[in-house]
Amino acid sequence: MDNFQQPTPPIQQNNMPPTTPITPEHLPEPKKPINSKIIAISVLVGLIILAATGYGFYKYSQSEKNNNPPPVNQEQVATEKNICSLSGQTAQGKILGGAETKFTNLSSDAKKSGEIIARILNTEPFIIEVLDSKPYPSYVFDGLGVQEGLFVSQGEKNNIQSLKFNDVISGNLYGFTYASVELAFGTAIKDIKKIDGEINYFSGAPNPFANQSGTLIRYTPATTNSNGFMLIFNDRKVFYRDNNNNIFADKQLTEKELEDILNLFSQTKFNDITSDFSTSRYSPSLSLVCSRYQPIPLNQNSSNLKLITDRLDSIIDSYRSEATRKLTYNKKYTIKDWQYESVVPLDEANKITFRQENKTRLSQMKPSESLKKEVDEFNTYYRYRDKIYSVYFGSCVDGSAGTWGCFGAEELKMEVSGGRHYQIWPQELSVRLKDVSTSGTKVPKEEYFAHKNFYDTLLTWNDNLLFLEGDYLYQRLWLSLE
Repeated sequence: MDNFQQPTPPIQQNNMPPTTPITPEHLPEPKKPINSKIIAISVLVGLIILAATGYGFYKYSQSEKNNNPPPVNQEQVATEKNICSLSGQTAQGKILGGAETKFTNLSSDAKKSGEIIARILNTEPFIIEVLDSKPYPSYVFDGLGVQEGLFVSQGEKNNIQSLKFNDVISGNLYGFTYASVELAFGTAIKDIKKIDGEINYFSGAPNPFANQSGTLIRYTPATTNSNGFMLIFNDRKVFYRDNNNNIFADKQLTEKELEDILNLFSQTKFNDITSDFSTSRYSPSLSLVCSRYQPIPLNQNSSNLKLITDRLDSIIDSYRSEATRKLTYNKKYTIKDWQYESVVPLDEANKITFRQENKTRLSQMKPSESLKKEVDEFNTYYRYRDKIYSVYFGSCVDGSAGTWGCFGAEELKMEVSGGRHYQIWPQELSVRLKDVSTSGTKVPKEEYFAHKNFYDTLLTWNDNLLFLEGDYLYQRLWLSLE
């Protein structure tokens, strides 16, 4: 993220209305399944717990299709104290000036693109956390969660001023174009309504990225490549995606683990750090959403927050160390001996002298249809004088297209040369590539830790690196974590 350089906007106080504690009269009532007596009891218990804790932002999930009520203790954090108070975060705090709500006048022909249910994180600038969407976005990492850059219809200006942190709203989304450096496409929210009663979520089983209890902590490590980030939700569930798009969505913190983390926010005086609403969720950052939405860029605050980030990194490391590792590949090439040395020796194919001296001869010779088909499909490399080559028939414009006169070859080398290269699959590994399927083969934990340095190089796949074993080359070998 770009640092604020000149001029530095003034520091101003967060003008969000004070946070209203979540009590029975403020908590939206969930949708009830057929078995209303059981749900009524569960709701009553849940309301008593929430009134005692005042913790974060909670929800009661919509019942599954089999009408079984959701297990309350798994969906909500049931503690006897307000654990958010452990973080030291208050409803008011300093924010970096300059960020404003982007209002727009939607034209009458603006097209409705969807509906959302969202949680209010801030009103100026207007920031929401999308909890559910209809239609469900094809790429949930952009369509759900915290949305910082959403436009707001001009007609909603007075409406959003009456909202406060943690309110749940419904709204319609509209796509529109607007003038920027070039013609740009934006999305605006309109028809905003605060939900005071039951919440009728669109999705019965939402993606784990979009936990409807709401985000409590968001962490994007300094090592991110814009993919890696961690979410801790109000129900203590954890979502983590690493730089290589490995996803961990089945984790949950204990109450003690969450309390310890929140205590670190207090110890580091996180509440006193100025919020920066221009912080991108894809850049190194840390956000706490207890009593307000407080996003902090890590580039200038990382040393001060090391206690927190070290603890979150240790949780991530524990998930990775306990994961099942699976080795997969994208493509397998056959290596054949070159049978056409009398026509074109592969080590001479691209030399200018050879091509000039043999142009007339080669232009009068056509390759067999079977060879041309094999070459065009590019599933085969060729071995010639202990070297490996890729070969091709080009699209020459000198009249030699379709003949040996329009033929070329390129050696596949072992050293890195900026293009494709190969390595020999290490013989000391117990996993053999011939036994790896395209759907993946598990790497035993003992095998992984015995050769960890090598296997870790496969956590990021490289299309330019092929591995040789026997008479086959394997492309895009990748060690995934599950």
